[in-house]
Amino acid sequence: MSLLISQREAFSFFEGAFLFGSALYNATPNDIDIVLVYEDAKLPQVQYQLSILADILTPHLGEYGLDFTTLSASELLSTDFLNKVQYRRIK
Repeated sequence: MSLLISQREAFSFFEGAFLFGSALYNATPNDIDIVLVYEDAKLPQVQYQLSILADILTPHLGEYGLDFTTLSASELLSTDFLNKVQYRRIK
């Protein structure tokens, strides 16, 4: 988690970023699950920002893979995603 907080600037494109899944409660998680919330962006913009974020974070994560879930702000509200999982806010 501290790595993700220290790299907070890498999440600047996104309105919100939340860590969830096994990385919250397991010292050796299968992967690092992050939900990223965007506002009024087109899919190519989101995909481009995801690739930049992966390039920044991957070298620091060792054997852990990254698994991004992206939701628009309206999708986040309509799915009620954050009320269905345990999470920690990154940004």
